[in-house]
Amino acid sequence: MQDGPNTSQQLAPDSITMGQLRAMVSSAPKPKQSFYDFLYENEDTVMNEIDEFYSYVEMPQVAENLKAWQGSFSGEWTSPETTIAQKKAHVEVLLEGLEHRDAEIRFTNARRLFYVLQGTFAETTSPEHQLHWIYENCKVVRSANGLNTIVESMKIATQKHDLLCSLSDADAARFQITPTERADFIEEFTTEISVYLGMMYHIIEVFKERDDFADELMSMDPPLPVYLFNVVSGLKDKSAKGYPIKKLLLVLWKTLLACCGGIRELERAKKLARELASLPPAPDEAIPIKCTPLDIEAFRQETSVKYPTFTVPPVGELPSDKPSVFGPPSRLAQAYSPIPVRHHYHHDESDLQQAGLPNVISQSFQQQPPNMSFRPNSQPLTPAPSPPPSPKPKKQQYQTDQHRPFLFPFSRRGRRGLNRIGWCHLLLTRPIGCTVSICT
Repeated sequence: MQDGPNTSQQLAPDSITMGQLRAMVSSAPKPKQSFYDFLYENEDTVMNEIDEFYSYVEMPQVAENLKAWQGSFSGEWTSPETTIAQKKAHVEVLLEGLEHRDAEIRFTNARRLFYVLQGTFAETTSPEHQLHWIYENCKVVRSANGLNTIVESMKIATQKHDLLCSLSDADAARFQITPTERADFIEEFTTEISVYLGMMYHIIEVFKERDDFADELMSMDPPLPVYLFNVVSGLKDKSAKGYPIKKLLLVLWKTLLACCGGIRELERAKKLARELASLPPAPDEAIPIKCTPLDIEAFRQETSVKYPTFTVPPVGELPSDKPSVFGPPSRLAQAYSPIPVRHHYHHDESDLQQAGLPNVISQSFQQQPPNMSFRPNSQPLTPAPSPPPSPKPKKQQYQTDQHRPFLFPFSRRGRRGLNRIGWCHLLLTRPIGCTVSICT
């Protein structure tokens, strides 16, 4: 018991105060800030784009492709003695195997073909050498009409995957499919779809800059971008657990680049469209975010309701630097607004009731005056009913009623009180622009 105070006195010099701790932190060297130069482009180099497609967990699957390839081809694929005709004949055999009914044979041929498209990496000596054979093998597969065969095989696998995902437990029991077998089948088709997406990605990455390849993709039934969009939209109706969504989106992105082009092609298409529509060229400097004519018209109507003394300038609605082809924002707003539903001579209220539509639509159409604007007033002119007064004053009684119009008083020096409202109107109308779709 007597050693306690002595022990605490011995440990006291080893303690540190808060000031000493702050001094140590301030004197410690601070890490230098890293600056990253990000390049805004559609894509990176081909090697980096292929590396992005794979993940570390897929290395065992890559090894499975090599294992499936071993013994399937006599000789070395990269040997100069192997002719292009021999390679094409072997690729055609592998493509025919993708249509086989046996899942094991079909999947084995798919892995062998995928190994070929991966550059037969077991026979290469460097990444550049492998990239060279990726290009050469993709040419051989495309010459054998391999892309169409791969896409058709993916369609069949996707249909089977959708069928299994939409199958209920009762239907699965009727077909004598246990939940474990159903999960195994779904995983099998998911892996098969992943292999097909990998083959498509390599082919599209190699040929995406060729114009004839874009025509080949768009000549499919349906066009490949449309089909991939449908596959992406169909994921919301089924369980996407384990589905290669990342690969699907990457293949879709490469397909859009091949068919529609990237940022530079988009700029050229915009310039050409403006020339065909007889519009002036767009400025090269950065354009701020534009408000639509509907926003301007809504601002005018709401401002006129809240502040009746505000009037829209009838002349000079646009700044002087805007061309006259744009027209006033009110006309543009009418062009933007959707066309209302109009009655025809066969139309009556019974048709609305049969279609499941409320009768309010017909009543509102009949009560609509002929000179009514395309958009009704967003706020009523009459104030909303107020609750009965309470003995204790509330904070809301001293606030402005948003439903009651506020009249700006006229000043003897002019309408100086409306300057801020006019400035808001000017800020809205200054960056207004006209798209090609409105002018055409």
